[in-house]
Amino acid sequence: MKQSTNRLFKDLDQVFLKAKFTRIGFDCGNIDEIYNNNLNIWYYFQSDCVTKKDGNTEVNSKLDTINNVILLNPENFIFCKTQKGFSLTEVKFIEAERKSLLLIDVDKLSFSEQNQMQFYSEYLSKTYNYIIKPQEEDKISDTNIILKIAKEIEFFNQRIAIALALQERQNYLILSKKPLFDIDALKQFLIENELNVFAKTEISQLCKRIDNIEILKSQHNNLPQPLNFNEYNYSGINGKNSKGCVSGNLFYFLNISKKIVRINEKEFIEKYDSIPFFNSLNAGTIWIRCSEIRDLFNENIESEQMLIHKTEELKKELHNDYFKGNAIEIWQSMFNEFKITKSQRTDIDFMFQVMKYNNLIHKHIGFVDIQDWINKEYDINFDKIKYTNPNSKSNVKRMSTYNLINSNKKKV
Repeated sequence: MKQSTNRLFKDLDQVFLKAKFTRIGFDCGNIDEIYNNNLNIWYYFQSDCVTKKDGNTEVNSKLDTINNVILLNPENFIFCKTQKGFSLTEVKFIEAERKSLLLIDVDKLSFSEQNQMQFYSEYLSKTYNYIIKPQEEDKISDTNIILKIAKEIEFFNQRIAIALALQERQNYLILSKKPLFDIDALKQFLIENELNVFAKTEISQLCKRIDNIEILKSQHNNLPQPLNFNEYNYSGINGKNSKGCVSGNLFYFLNISKKIVRINEKEFIEKYDSIPFFNSLNAGTIWIRCSEIRDLFNENIESEQMLIHKTEELKKELHNDYFKGNAIEIWQSMFNEFKITKSQRTDIDFMFQVMKYNNLIHKHIGFVDIQDWINKEYDINFDKIKYTNPNSKSNVKRMSTYNLINSNKKKV
């Protein structure tokens, strides 16, 4: 009798454990909703105090409350998120979920249940990493806009793919702490930074994702026109309240802590005024943003190729009306070594002065002359070349570079 009772309780435990993930769809489109439901249930059971905003108490029991209230209207509950005074955090929830999954008898799971459990386990790991390493994530996105945009494009690749799997047109309203598809930041990044091998590889992969977005967009356009229309409110450019209308299903998202999560309409409205950037997107508008990004990359590649071509031309021409002998090669070597760009112009001042000082530029060539020549030959505009003492402390590293280049040219 005792064995059968123990077996019954063990089977019940397995049922409750499986309930954590067996409602995940095959496309994982609802996995964030499942996660949030499990999080709210955990807060409900673990918190010292749980109250309802409308003042009502539990329906009949905790189980009825979960099924009829929390899962249908979680924002109506207020959890104190402490247990005997100790803080209940989302990280603690994930750790508890991971431990509970270890109690699952995997061999007794069906094929679909095994996949659902794997999806949920991976989602827990990703969410844990997002929470536990926010400073590292911030550093990556702040210093490398390419990685930030790559994540955004990957997210929408998945969303449009889900829409196609469900055969439904989808529209996305997104609140974001930072702009999505920040083309201005990307332009500035490309101007100020020379792309290394890693960045070029990332751009190549990103362009492939954009190509896939184009394919998905075309397939999305072939979906049947929906009969349902959804309206939403937003603040226009003039600050006045405006209304938008979309055909198809409407989804609400929040882009914070370097991840985009789905939320309900009420939470979206509550956070609207506190989060600065609002986006209304569908497959078509997403593709437009992505194509602008791809065009920007193509322009950068063409500009880089032109600069390389111009460098080769300069190496062939001695430009003896400005430089003495083959001194243009020293100039060009410094130009390449200092990575001169439109925004990086301080080194130009040193280059001109050190070559004048060492009698490598004709005496009659002045600031304006060399400035006009640079603008013409490199197609980059400098407002003014300024005087600098090449032997000053601020130019020690530059002088070291010059001496190394000069000595190498003499050896050749």
